[in-house]
Amino acid sequence: TGLLDFEFCAFDWRATDFAISISKWIDEPDPFFFISAFAQGYFARVSFEPAEIEALPFLIIMRLISNIVFFTARIRVGEEKLQ
Repeated sequence: TGLLDFEFCAFDWRATDFAISISKWIDEPDPFFFISAFAQGYFARVSFEPAEIEALPFLIIMRLISNIVFFTARIRVGEEKLQ
């Protein structure tokens, strides 16, 4: 099965998709369980170039920062509420 989510659609490195996916589990109590399970399935079909692997930490940080900017803006204009 699969899921297409066009919320943050853009032209980017294909490694960005992987970075975005694993960034979801960063704050889990055992993130490596989820990340390794996801990676096992993902890399059964995709292989990254060395430059893509090297870029992963930067891409994860970029995703986290873009979420901060996105949700801060939504809160400022009243589209999102703090919980």
